[in-house]
Amino acid sequence: MRDDMVRNHSVFHVIKWSIRCLATILAFATLLALHPQPAWADTLEVCRTGCLYVTIASALADAEPGDIVWVRAGEYRVGEPVRLRPGVTLRGEDPQHPERTIIRVDAGNAVIGTGRLLTTTCVLEGFTIIAGTGRGLYIQDRAAEIIRNNVFSGTVTSFKGAGIRIDDEGTAPTIADNVFINNNSSQEGGAIYVHDASPIIIDNQFVNNHSDRDG
Repeated sequence: MRDDMVRNHSVFHVIKWSIRCLATILAFATLLALHPQPAWADTLEVCRTGCLYVTIASALADAEPGDIVWVRAGEYRVGEPVRLRPGVTLRGEDPQHPERTIIRVDAGNAVIGTGRLLTTTCVLEGFTIIAGTGRGLYIQDRAAEIIRNNVFSGTVTSFKGAGIRIDDEGTAPTIADNVFINNNSSQEGGAIYVHDASPIIIDNQFVNNHSDRDG
């Protein structure tokens, strides 16, 4: 009888341990499914000549979460907005010298956010963004990009938010260490316009921005 009790007790502990292991494996599998991680990270180089990618859009189209799209120095004129991608870092040649890598558009938005809730970090850094009569950057739809070490310059627009516009409840990007200079809106937000969103705006410089109404 005692031997049977010992065996039953041992079997009980084995079953209990197996259930715990199975629960741990299932939890880990669920975590991976919800937050997939890249098997490796690549750097996709963009330059005017001599690189595999000669446009920012083509490199972003091939980028996967965890990748860096590295844009070499020069001016890149875009006809359509550059759309950021979840989990991808879009980086100018030297984030400490954003004047070296320029994104320019004559009208419309120069850059737009991912347009979706992010589960992996998306970064824009190291650019001078000039939008002519458009807007530098538009972020909406609960996205949470990190926008840092950029210059938003020389946009004269009838849009709200000449430098950046941030819309929608739950949208919470981090706007840090950027320079906003000589931007002008005939409506609201010469540099930044925020509507219903909750951005973190820290350590930016604002120089000679203007709006005809508020902000």
